[in-house]
Amino acid sequence: MELGLIILTYAFTMTQYFFILWSLKIRVKRRYAVCIGIAILVLFWAVLGRTFEPGGEAFYGIRIAFITIPFMIDKEKLRDKIESAVLIALMKDCLLLSIETWFARRTYNIETNFFYLSLYFAGETIAVLVFAIVIRKVISNFDSGRIRKIGSFLDYLIFLGLFDIFTCLWWCYREIIIGNFNAFEDTLYTSFGAVSLLLLEITILYKKWLAEQLEKHATAEHELYQMEKNYYLSLLDKEADTRKYRHDINNHMICIKALLDEKNYDSLEGYISNLYEDTNSLVNKGYKTGNDILDAMTNYYSDSIDDDVTFSVIGNIHKPLTVDSIGLSSIYSNLLSNAIEEQKRLPEGRERYIKVTLKEGNRYAQIMVANAMTQESILRPEKMKTTKEDINNHGFGIANIQKNLKECNGSMSIAADNFEFCVKVTIPIKNFDILTNGKTLGK
Repeated sequence: MELGLIILTYAFTMTQYFFILWSLKIRVKRRYAVCIGIAILVLFWAVLGRTFEPGGEAFYGIRIAFITIPFMIDKEKLRDKIESAVLIALMKDCLLLSIETWFARRTYNIETNFFYLSLYFAGETIAVLVFAIVIRKVISNFDSGRIRKIGSFLDYLIFLGLFDIFTCLWWCYREIIIGNFNAFEDTLYTSFGAVSLLLLEITILYKKWLAEQLEKHATAEHELYQMEKNYYLSLLDKEADTRKYRHDINNHMICIKALLDEKNYDSLEGYISNLYEDTNSLVNKGYKTGNDILDAMTNYYSDSIDDDVTFSVIGNIHKPLTVDSIGLSSIYSNLLSNAIEEQKRLPEGRERYIKVTLKEGNRYAQIMVANAMTQESILRPEKMKTTKEDINNHGFGIANIQKNLKECNGSMSIAADNFEFCVKVTIPIKNFDILTNGKTLGK
């Protein structure tokens, strides 16, 4: 009889685990492990069958089922297998505990025979199946927008869950004071539960912060990708214009020679002048700074500048910098976007300009952005606030620049005087040459 109860418990428990794995779309392999689990149970019964305590059959059946599951989960690392198995077991136990609590007095002394136990385990399995179908349906309907909404909704559920756990612990604490719970184990379990809840709260807050950082990083990568895409499209456009110009150059030479033979110098001068403008426009189409990120972002932002704003880029940076692509794009985009926004606020009649100067030495590279500003001077420009109404999403330009410079050991200086705002950013160069008395010692 005991062996039958063990196998019955094991079979229903494994079925419940399979339902939850299916709901979470976790692949299962090595299904033959079920047979190995049954063989282990038979071995346990053969060795310890006569020493089982009441209820021991369920204990061994459930535990062997739990040990079997990690070997069937399709994940590479054993740690991931164990973590998934623990979470699945907790989900199942929490679900059944929340239901069985209402029938605890009726089921505690249930007769240990196949009929009643089969009904009992079948009821549990049906509850797990309904739960699995609901979870599977929800996950199957996920898209990016719904994931964000579900994530926001889960924040509230987590808060309610934590509050519920704290309420239970507080109730246990009150029972200890009153004397209903006076055993050492009761005090130990309550204290352990409080510490566990504290660690859980810390973990949730940390993962929430980490998710926010990942979202910011993903947004920055997307913006950088768009800028690089626009830059390469502009290069393709320039290449197409160049091919067209090369195709037409022979016709231009024929026209010039014909005007020259006719001694029609006025028409020749006008024709050469127009040809020069077209050639100059082709040569100057797009900015080349020596750095792909700076090229992409300069060309991207230059397209959004008003026609009455004088925009110039002088110098180049060819050497690799210690800041990564995301950090460099954040620094440079904040410099340019702040300068462009300031030009829109200038009153009519004022000169509008943005000057970008790029320099590189042996140890450091410098990016300087100077632009016209509305005020004559600012006493502490690094502390100034945003003038935009949407203060939740703006006003962090200087702070973002400082944060990225701190990570790469760079520096920044700001001057705001004589109606000009100027930011100088200094970034170390990778593997810079160490110079002593004009001689290179190494890298």
